[in-house]
Amino acid sequence: MAYDELHADFLQPVTLVYRGSVSQYLCVQITTGSDLGKKLEAILRWFEETEKWSYEDLLTYQEERLKALVSHAYETVPYYREKMKSLNLSPG
Repeated sequence: MAYDELHADFLQPVTLVYRGSVSQYLCVQITTGSDLGKKLEAILRWFEETEKWSYEDLLTYQEERLKALVSHAYETVPYYREKMKSLNLSPG
């Protein structure tokens, strides 16, 4: 599960303690096996994986996410769609 597929709003009521690296975040107020705990574990696994990415892999991921964001804005927000059309731009 990719980090962007998870919603960060569930982290608001949680206290986190930083212990040196992203992979060492400790969740203080989550019970083991809870849905919140499982989501946090998925995020931590994703952080552990991505912190080892090469520069090229990171750039590729960022480009893919930017393209998805621009496409989403074009498809769902009339202001951005019209603005892009007026500049003869289209996502893709």
